Amino acid sequence: MKARATAKRGRTANRKPTPRRTASKKRLFTLEEAEREFFTPRQRDEIHEKAREKVAAIRLQRLREKRAMTQEDLARRMGVSQASLSKLERRENVTLSSMVAYVRGLGLGLHIEAVHANGAREDLIDLPPRRRNRA
Repeated sequence: MKARATAKRGRTANRKPTPRRTASKKRLFTLEEAEREFFTPRQRDEIHEKAREKVAAIRLQRLREKRAMTQEDLARRMGVSQASLSKLERRENVTLSSMVAYVRGLGLGLHIEAVHANGAREDLIDLPPRRRNRA
C-alpha cells in the first residue's frame, strides 16, 4: 500500500532519500564570547545577578526537598499558604525576612556574613536553629 501511495506522488518505491542539507558553517561562540559580543558590560552584570538570584531560589527548594518536606508542610510551619510558598521558591529576589522564615520553618539556622575585598569577614546575622518544643 505504501509503494502505491508513493507512486501516486511521482516517486518510485526504490528511490533513495535525498541527503539533508548540512548546517551552514557558522562559528559557534562560547558563553563568554557571546556575552562580550552581544551585551554591554551593564547588561552582562544584570544577567549574572539574575542568574545568582535564580540559583539561590533553586537552592531553597532543594534544601526543602532534602529535608523531605512538601510545600504544604513548610507553608503550615511558616504560617503562609502553599501558593505563597510556591511563589517564594520561584521568586528571583527573596527578602531577608522571607529567607529567615523559610529557613526557620525547615528547623535550620541562618548565618550571613559580609566579605571584604581583602578577604576579611564580618558576621551580619547568626540565627541558630530553633529548638523543638518537647512535650
